[in-house]
Amino acid sequence: MEESCLKKHKIVSASMRTDIPGFYSPWFYERLKEGKVKVWDPYTGTSTLVSLRKDDVDRFLFWSRNYQPFFKCVEFLGKNNFHADFHYTITGLPTEFEPCVQSLETSLKTFKELALRTSIHQVHWRFDPIVFTEKTPPSFILEQFAKIAQALSGYTYKCFFDFGVYESETSASKLPSLPLKLHEEELKTFLLSLKWIANQANIRLISSRIEYASPSASDSSSFIIESASCLEGGEKHLPLPAAAAPIVSTYAEQNHGREVSCACSEMIDIGSYDTCLHGCVYCFATENRELALERKRKHLKSSLSLPDPARFLKDWTPKHDPAYQNAAGYLKERM
Repeated sequence: MEESCLKKHKIVSASMRTDIPGFYSPWFYERLKEGKVKVWDPYTGTSTLVSLRKDDVDRFLFWSRNYQPFFKCVEFLGKNNFHADFHYTITGLPTEFEPCVQSLETSLKTFKELALRTSIHQVHWRFDPIVFTEKTPPSFILEQFAKIAQALSGYTYKCFFDFGVYESETSASKLPSLPLKLHEEELKTFLLSLKWIANQANIRLISSRIEYASPSASDSSSFIIESASCLEGGEKHLPLPAAAAPIVSTYAEQNHGREVSCACSEMIDIGSYDTCLHGCVYCFATENRELALERKRKHLKSSLSLPDPARFLKDWTPKHDPAYQNAAGYLKERM
């Protein structure tokens, strides 16, 4: 492709479709040096050449469960004065749910090292997804949340959370334990406990998609859960709900499934489906880990892109995109 065809996007996401820092750091480092990357559209199968040059990118938004292999890229970004935010997912779920994720102790150590290499204002903890099952009831989730929050106190000031979404019995059957149904008051009590724990660790509890307010709430300061963008600097409060109920909204098809209530900024995601190797049982982005392993083995760090998803995911639709998963379905099913 000609250099004149380079598309410029102010915010580049890497990536909500795979773990680039964890599994494709050498490849991304080459892309940074060359200043461009080819991105496949999972819905159309077409590709776009995207600029990664400093003058064309205002900010990178990274997502990962393991930043240890990414420190060389972090150094490059710092030396070249790129702006970046790092979302680090740590849930503390049992290995049956996340079989190939690093241990909690290792993840916490790497998180702290990343915060020291950058700043606590750039590294954000993601407690996502929250999965209520017989093996992971609210009491277990709160215990793990408290353990992680205490360890990360002073190393981050934001925690983003979300709930797992299971649109069918088939998707729910992938879980190693039966899903639990929470009533409205149980969910509200859970959220209050979650926020109290976060406050004790001086961490802001945030959701980019849902809020919860008390029945007597009359202003945004009474929000139980704060609404904000995943992108630092993009925070905003959404309209206050009239009663004690979560804000839920339907898919906005014109936005490729993004929720109407989502506070996220427009960006381009340079990742590719079926390329993550963590093997999380609830994941919608990688349905076949063996395929992901094979594609990773064949992928070259000199490649202009990650593997093309279109030839494998012919029936993919926006609602399967983890970037646009709607918490409404999960909440409605359990309330």
